[in-house]
Amino acid sequence: MNKLSYRSYEYVINDNIDLVYKIINKLNYNLVIFDELLNAGFKGLYQAIRKFDLQVHQDFAKFAVKYIVISIKGKLDEK
Repeated sequence: MNKLSYRSYEYVINDNIDLVYKIINKLNYNLVIFDELLNAGFKGLYQAIRKFDLQVHQDFAKFAVKYIVISIKGKLDEK
């Protein structure tokens, strides 16, 4: 795993925030728990950043979708 600096994390998160919103909008039909799903999506994005290896994967967004979806669906299943 590649160690990223704080600035690198910040850049990757800011570059992929829209991805979290798009996935929430596709999976959620009840916006009452939007904030909770957003938090779960960001947790998934963070997990993807931690597990991403540039030597193995080329496209971070495609890699991150799996982690974001799993995290959001987990929160939806709790409800």
